[in-house]
Amino acid sequence: MQYPVLQTRVPGIGVTIALGTPYDGALVATSNRFIADPGTLTAIPYRGGLRRHTVFATQVGDMRVKLTLVKTGPIAPGPQTIDEELFHGILDQMGKVLDFRLKTTVNHAQCSLRADAVSADPVQLGDYSLTDFPAPPGNARTVPFHIRLNDCQDDGNASAATAYIRLDGIRGSAPVDRALGLFSLTSNSTATGIGIQMQRADGTPMPLEQEVPVKRLNIGITQLDFQARFYQTAAKVTPGLAEGALNFTVSYQ
Repeated sequence: MQYPVLQTRVPGIGVTIALGTPYDGALVATSNRFIADPGTLTAIPYRGGLRRHTVFATQVGDMRVKLTLVKTGPIAPGPQTIDEELFHGILDQMGKVLDFRLKTTVNHAQCSLRADAVSADPVQLGDYSLTDFPAPPGNARTVPFHIRLNDCQDDGNASAATAYIRLDGIRGSAPVDRALGLFSLTSNSTATGIGIQMQRADGTPMPLEQEVPVKRLNIGITQLDFQARFYQTAAKVTPGLAEGALNFTVSYQ
């Protein structure tokens, strides 16, 4: 269900507030339940009313609320503190009787990418002869490399964010098998029958064209380790220039 998003005083951070008891209309036969107006959601901003005589203290004591923080735009780096009233309740002839406040700190995890972020650019996969590719996947060795994230910020007490990476082909390289991390050579390559496979540091395939969790952030520097290799894609390989190109996007969750 899509609830309205309220903007907090911190730019980029909103909140949805779903109301339960006594505002959800459950057990309408009892006297301490509010009824939402027809066609409205049981969420803030709430439109509804209580039309039976009841004991007000019982209503407040049973109140249930589900609150969800929502990213609505760019968030400034570092800890962002929210301490504000989100909504209040008013009763006829009594005035303000309910004050709901949110007090929390949101730590915006992020790192910077410097010009030398990739340990080798380009990553040199080596030279081979046709005898190294007798049948798929061939006998090419894996070559390790890493991407270094600098100035990483997160909760200083216990880093909770994870670095995700997305790999997309460029300059003619395109996925051959996304789940296998296998992509084709660039448009200017002249070799045929081979592609390039991306792997995690443990040798498992690195999927393409999707955000993949790689490593929990370390405060300061976080190193993302990978490896790559030539991968035979056809029964026959012909010699020539063999290059591949990927663009990477790092996000934090």
